[in-house]
Amino acid sequence: MMAAVHELNPGEVLNVGTGRQWSNEQLVSMIEEVTGALIQRIENAHPGSPTDTTYSVADTSRARELLGWASRVGLRQGLEATAGWVREHLSDLRRRAAVVSRSSPV
Repeated sequence: MMAAVHELNPGEVLNVGTGRQWSNEQLVSMIEEVTGALIQRIENAHPGSPTDTTYSVADTSRARELLGWASRVGLRQGLEATAGWVREHLSDLRRRAAVVSRSSPV
């Protein structure tokens, strides 16, 4: 929303994130804790690539410089808010998905 009201160069990329590194395993575990769902893990389902990195953290410095943006919500808090929103709107989301699947060509 902040980027929409600022004049940025076309194609300007701004990362948002907490600035903290999380492993996929940590993220999956946190989603399980927040949702109460068990997520099936399949080891080596997607073999690594020579271009893969061992870790990454969103560099939010451009968003801070250009927009004055800083993360105010941690990952867990954001997941909890998202899961709450999905629970609140689940029946509507399912209804919309059914409409889309019926209107898609086979």
